[in-house]
Amino acid sequence: MWDSPVHKIAIINESKSGKQFVKFVNMLMNDTTFLLDESMDTLKSIHEIQEEMADRERWRAMPEEQQQSRARTLAQDERQCRSYLTLARETVDMFHYLTQDIVEPFLRPELADRLAAMLNFNLKQLCGSKCETSLSNNFPFFSDNYFLPLLRQEPEGEQPREVQLGAPLAVEPPDRPLPPPRL
Repeated sequence: MWDSPVHKIAIINESKSGKQFVKFVNMLMNDTTFLLDESMDTLKSIHEIQEEMADRERWRAMPEEQQQSRARTLAQDERQCRSYLTLARETVDMFHYLTQDIVEPFLRPELADRLAAMLNFNLKQLCGSKCETSLSNNFPFFSDNYFLPLLRQEPEGEQPREVQLGAPLAVEPPDRPLPPPRL
């Protein structure tokens, strides 16, 4: 819809005048956090199953029915994770293009603190120490650029920065809890 001039103008006008835009941005923040939380949970599950499979003795000692069940769970988690990460990428991209043309609403008190807290929380999830425990072995989403591009949102024309997973964050989350949405 953003590529359609009619829809783009309508969204920009709504952002200037209506409270619906604030509700929309709050929903985007909730969706972003949910999708990244779910993807991290499925990555952890994928990692655990891959660790089980890597321990050949332990894997062979499992009953065949349990092996098949774990393999099905792995395949399901991989599908879910791909979906979560694809949707998360689309949501982060939406924030990116919205903030290129719409600035003022994102600076309003009802959004600014909550948006900053949400972004810091998600960066900590993606880059913090807990991330290393969720990384899976031979996971195609990393090579297919499903996960890491979420961290690489450089302005046009800038060179990509190296991202080191598990490295300390340059910005720490605020000391106060995430404020509730103001609708």
